[in-house]
Formats: sequence, C-alpha cells, structure tokens
Amino acid sequence: MTNKVNIKNYGSLSIYKRERSPFWWISFYVSKSYKEDKSGFYRKSLKISNQRKAERKAKEIYQTFDFSNYDKRQQEYNLEKDIFIPFITSRERKKRFKDPNYQCLKEKQRFKKWIKPLFETVDYRDVKIVNELIEELVVKMKDETDIKDVTITKYLSLISLMFRWAKDNNKIQILPIIPTLSNISDFRPSYEPKELKMNLDRINDEYKKTEDSFFDEMSDYVNWVRSGGFRPGMSSLNVKNFQISFFKHHNYEESMMRVHLPKTKTKEHWIDIHPVFTFNIYPKLIKRNPDSTAEDYLFFPKEKNRERLYERIRKNFVRFSRELNLYIKNGKPRPLYSIRSMNTQVARLKGESLDSIAERFNTSTPMLQKHYLNSGNEHYLKERHFDLYKDYYTVKNNKKSKLNEKDS
Repeated sequence: MTNKVNIKNYGSLSIYKRERSPFWWISFYVSKSYKEDKSGFYRKSLKISNQRKAERKAKEIYQTFDFSNYDKRQQEYNLEKDIFIPFITSRERKKRFKDPNYQCLKEKQRFKKWIKPLFETVDYRDVKIVNELIEELVVKMKDETDIKDVTITKYLSLISLMFRWAKDNNKIQILPIIPTLSNISDFRPSYEPKELKMNLDRINDEYKKTEDSFFDEMSDYVNWVRSGGFRPGMSSLNVKNFQISFFKHHNYEESMMRVHLPKTKTKEHWIDIHPVFTFNIYPKLIKRNPDSTAEDYLFFPKEKNRERLYERIRKNFVRFSRELNLYIKNGKPRPLYSIRSMNTQVARLKGESLDSIAERFNTSTPMLQKHYLNSGNEHYLKERHFDLYKDYYTVKNNKKSKLNEKDS
C-alpha cells in the first residue's frame, strides 16, 4: 500500500511512500515530452523519512525545476484562454443588463499591453511566481515616464479581479498579493555593484555545475544589461547583430561599441556599451555563435520563443538572488530591473549630469530623481553624503596612508 500526500498550490506536486520503504518520493507532472518517464512525470526518492521535511524538499525541487524546455506545459496553462477571456466575458454579460452595447475595451487593452506579455508563459497556479511577476510589472511600469502610480493601480485592480474570478471558479487556490498605492509609490531599491557580482558568480557556478550553456549565456546577458542604459526585457534580449556598430575616436586605437534600439517604450536611441563588455564578453558571444548572421539575435540566436526565454532568465535571476538573500531589501523586491537603478546611481557618482544620464538611459530628469536616484542604495547614499560633507572628515589611517608617510 502506498501513502500519498498531495501538496496544495503546487499543481500536480505530491509525495508518496511505499509500504516497505522508509523514504518519501516526489512526483509531479512535467510533460508528455519528458523523456525520463513515459508517463511524463518526474519521480525521485527524496532520501527523507520525515514527512514535513520531505514536503519542504519537494517544494524546493518543484520551484527550481526548469519547465521551460517542455512546450506542452506552456500550452496547458494559458492565462488569457483560461482566465482572462472567461472573466471578461462574464463581466460584459453582467454589465449588459444596464447597457446592451457595453464592452470592456479598457480592460482588454490593459491586458494586451502589459499583463499578457509578462504572464503568458507561466503557470498562473503558482502563487509565488505570480507574486514575483506582479512586483516586476510594477517596476517596469514605473519605468515609463507617462504612467502614474494611480494608473498602475488600475492594472493591478484588473489582475486582482481576474484572479478573484479564477479562485471563485476553482482555477486557483490562493489569491496573489496585490500592492497598494502607498506601496508602489515607495522608492525603488537597487543592487549594489558588489551584490550584482555575487549574483553573477552564482550564475557562473551554476554553469560549471550543470554544464548547461544557458547559464553561461545568461551571465553574458546580465552583463549586457549592466553594460549600458538597457531596460531588462524583450527590447534588450532581442537585439540583433545588425543593430550593433563600431566606431573609433581619432585619439584612441580601440573600437567603441554602440547599439541602436529603434523600438523602445519611449523613443529610438543609441546606447553606448561599456568597454569591458566590448573587449571581454562580446568576443565570447561571437565565438559561441560563429555562424550567426546579421539578422540573428545577439543572445540565444537559436531560441525562437523569446518570451519563454526571458521568463527563464528572469526566474533564475530571482532564484539565485533569493539563495544569496539579496532579493528582498528593506521589504522591497529587487528583480532584474533593479540593475537599471544601480547603473544610474553609478553614473551619478562618477559626476555625470542628470541631463546626460536621462538622455543615456532614455528617461527624464524627474523620473531619475523620483525613482532611480532617490533610493536605499547604501553605496550611493554613503558616497553622496561624503561628497557633500567631505571637508568635515579626516583621512582614514590605513596601510596606504602609512606608506605615503614613509615615502615622504
């Protein structure tokens, strides 16, 4: 006889223990294309006899399992088909009692423009992932100069209504957490440069451990986002080789690299790439994909489903950040988008003017002051304080200063 325990809010995840075995096993459905098991299930002994510990371990395995390689699972859970369309149909049906011609046009536009692109490749039943995506949606929308906080709450209200309908109709079991207006109006946290390096080191360790080339190229993409004024997402991920150009300054020998982005959220512009990326990382990309044409993507040129690809990058970045205890700071999440805030702060510390930073990062000076530079980045705040009041502080008596005394 087999003792089986279904784990709520984790899809088909369960643990089971056979009568003569002391250990619990894990089981969850992946896809018919999953080659490890003919039935499409992932099954493995947890080597754990305690039920609670087995449940925790099973959740951890399920959350870190990479479903993105199995197209069938992506087709099984479709937010638009399963939730939004029936929800909006029922909403229109109720409204037509008052107005026979009523249509939820604004709701459909909001879903198509912002919600669908971010949610269409994920399992909407996993409340943890949905909460992460809601947080990232807020960060991305705040990056737009023409979107106000009150407008963002309208999108969040739509998400809330959709998922309430889904829960009432047994599509999901737990409602996601919807940020309030006061929460989304708070400052945007960013990464410290040393924290981002920790995350990059973790990505590279994963590549060495798994020998999965995805993580090697993911590391290059994160450095790509770090190297210029990119907004993380489809725009920076979908850069093609023909968008890259090189030029030389008359006083220097090295070639300089820049990228043309014709279709950003605000306007087209050029991005200057940091020389470290140009000299150290770009040659790796060329060597990795020697047969790429001008029309091929710079990153992951053979991957056709770019939305699913970005979701895999986003999900792993969050996973590694959580492992390193970096994801939450001062009660606020720091997704991939937080790198952009770090870049603006580093530029400001180097003495670059607000107007120059705004132009380079394709944003406005008021947005910089409100969302990027006015944050809890300890390195930035410390350096800004010292720059303002450096006349009141004495030089630290460290080894370097002692060497200077000897030389004198």
